[in-house]
Amino acid sequence: MKRFLVLAFILVWLSEAAAQVTNCSQTLRLANSTYEQGRLHELPSLLENCLKLGFTGPEKVQAYRLLTLAYIYLEEPEKADASMLSLLQTDHEFKINDAVDPAEFIALYRTFRTNPVYRLGGKAGTNIAMANVASSDKVIEGVSKYNFSFGFSAAVSAEIPVKILKVKNLTFNPELYFQITSFNLTNQNLYSKLIGPRTNTWVSIPLSLQYQFTRSKFNPYVALGIETAFLLSSKASEQRQIKSNAGLELKTFDVKGDVNRLNYFGLIAAGAKYKIGKGMAVAELRYHQGIRNVTRIDGTYGNSFQTWDYHTADAVYKLNYLSLTVGYLINIYNPKKLTIKK
Repeated sequence: MKRFLVLAFILVWLSEAAAQVTNCSQTLRLANSTYEQGRLHELPSLLENCLKLGFTGPEKVQAYRLLTLAYIYLEEPEKADASMLSLLQTDHEFKINDAVDPAEFIALYRTFRTNPVYRLGGKAGTNIAMANVASSDKVIEGVSKYNFSFGFSAAVSAEIPVKILKVKNLTFNPELYFQITSFNLTNQNLYSKLIGPRTNTWVSIPLSLQYQFTRSKFNPYVALGIETAFLLSSKASEQRQIKSNAGLELKTFDVKGDVNRLNYFGLIAAGAKYKIGKGMAVAELRYHQGIRNVTRIDGTYGNSFQTWDYHTADAVYKLNYLSLTVGYLINIYNPKKLTIKK
């Protein structure tokens, strides 16, 4: 019995909701007809109830548009402003139609902030790193080479449109990055060969300024900036292959204590954004130029096992790398009436 009553209640509620939607759709058609007949003063009371309860999102936008036009022609500017603001808060991506919308409506729309105040989203991708060696010590004779290797990059990203010296197409881009960078060291002589991948894990804050070339659905841009990076971990793996026997087993050393934990990078980037839904898909290629040495001079012989068992010492180097990331940024809006400067 209880189940039957619950089911009956749900059916009644759904039927009433469907009737309300139907009635409000009819109300909107009536409001359009009333507007075309010039009975503008009737529109506010006609639309009031459905604006509160019954209209769907697109219907509500149409209703606020009619109200805004009515208040414009009734010469009630404060109510026209309030109605336009409600329209923009209902549909953040509402755009005027120059071919259809009256000039008065277009002029009022342009007195409001309709662009995103910022964007927020994420990026992820890969990087390719290389050591820029300043100096290196050899424990034993041999030829040392440094080769690039691939890593991982991920970020929380924000974009804030800014205007500097009347330049409009600028965007401030603060981010929080997590990155794993890696490169390979090999050292070879007549008797043995050392294979030694180096892996660093960073959390960093890049700050950059973008300049976009267009303001359309497709937006290519370039950027310059600086990055402050904190080293979470630094690992050196060593395996020495000795020709006369089996060689030494692969070992990984924690060399975090031998490096500078805080580092800085200069940034230059090129990318593009593409409007999808209520946000922007973004792809970016970025070059990170190391400013400070990763290895401390007094840390090159910091690990005794690395030095005496594997006959190697870390070089003093800066880290340079390329990162390629893709992501998505959601537009965040806060429409408001703009203050006209006199």
